[in-house]
Amino acid sequence: MVHIRWLPPMENELKINIDGAFHPEPNTGGWGAVIRNHKGEVKVCGCLARNG
Repeated sequence: MVHIRWLPPMENELKINIDGAFHPEPNTGGWGAVIRNHKGEVKVCGCLARNG
């Protein structure tokens, strides 16, 4: 198993991490995103789910 850890961006920069999934048969899915600064502080985050 590979362990991957979050690495912060350089100072005065932001980093966005996005993930999502989709299931074609029931036509459902969702995504999420988070934007953090170099200290790991969350600046913006959001998510969305799709059902049918």
